Amino acid sequence: MLKALHYCHKVINVFHRDIKPDNIMINHNNEAVLIDFGVSALMEGKSENELKNNMQGSYQFFAPELLSRKNDAIRQHIKGESSDIWALGISFYFILTGRTPYHDAKNVC
Repeated sequence: MLKALHYCHKVINVFHRDIKPDNIMINHNNEAVLIDFGVSALMEGKSENELKNNMQGSYQFFAPELLSRKNDAIRQHIKGESSDIWALGISFYFILTGRTPYHDAKNVC
């Protein structure tokens, strides 16, 4: 999965923005594959603020900074890469334990 994210972020300049266990599949070679790029964003031609203000995805897998409504200055410094890596970590946690570490979070989308 880290190779897939590295390719997305560094080679083709794409932020997935909806990494969660439902979007990680196993292919015929028993390799994990990242799917569902429906809410992904090409960084090219868009400002990071434009991408951050248009939040997409599943709230249970958002980095805490993305959920901060009190301090918009904090949200302006969040990179798409960091958010994808955070969501991947939460996904791994979910796969191992069967719950998110913040199980009180609700998906309000």
